[in-house]
Amino acid sequence: MDRKNLATAVALARKVVAPRAYNPILGCVKLAGDGKVLTVTATDLHTWLIATLPADWRGEAIVNAKSLAAAVAGKGDIDLAVADGALRANGHALPCGNIADWPAEPARASTSATTVQADVLRAALAAVLPAASSDDTRAHMHGICWD
Repeated sequence: MDRKNLATAVALARKVVAPRAYNPILGCVKLAGDGKVLTVTATDLHTWLIATLPADWRGEAIVNAKSLAAAVAGKGDIDLAVADGALRANGHALPCGNIADWPAEPARASTSATTVQADVLRAALAAVLPAASSDDTRAHMHGICWD
């Protein structure tokens, strides 16, 4: 599996997870692989991130986001395996949470997909991100409206 793609997905997931959550599972990410696609899911129960990347890995694991980010840092490919209640990632053994404890994803309305050129998206985000608050007491101002 390509380490760079996984590291990018985990870095995005870390922006969603709650670092000091009242429920420890909310400080974790869920990895689910079907042999072709790896899905990295993170939530703080208000925001959900679901990232997919090509990977020949099969399995499910819930691991601490910060620990996973440290384990996937570096260069080259990475091998993942779940054994004895731990996710093994190139020499790192990360304890796995209970899959049954992962919160259920909310039902989604019908979805549609669109393609945006990277430079256009980058310019649009650069225009609006300065107005988004990073103050935790202003959660209503943290987001960007995609319309």
